[in-house]
Amino acid sequence: MPLEFKPDWEETNEGSRLWWDHEYFGRCAPAVRAPRADVLKKVQAAGKNLHITIPAEEVEQALSRLSARGLFIQTPTRTEPDARDLLKQAGRRSVDHG
Repeated sequence: MPLEFKPDWEETNEGSRLWWDHEYFGRCAPAVRAPRADVLKKVQAAGKNLHITIPAEEVEQALSRLSARGLFIQTPTRTEPDARDLLKQAGRRSVDHG
């Protein structure tokens, strides 16, 4: 049964699967920017996980405002040592660590 507002659902669903499996699906991935921490806090308060993509320099600020539980942060770094350092810092900076 086709969906009223998404008639190409099967194609979209397949694109999502390919994206999840890190495979090419014919275009770039969509991005949504939600800069307001209060909106993200509401999502967490509802018991939902978050997957956010932010610059490395915003990770500390995000962790100071959001729970690390169920939070997946995707961020680019220049080098692997920078990434490892960021991971170490993240565990210490979370508002709910310990």
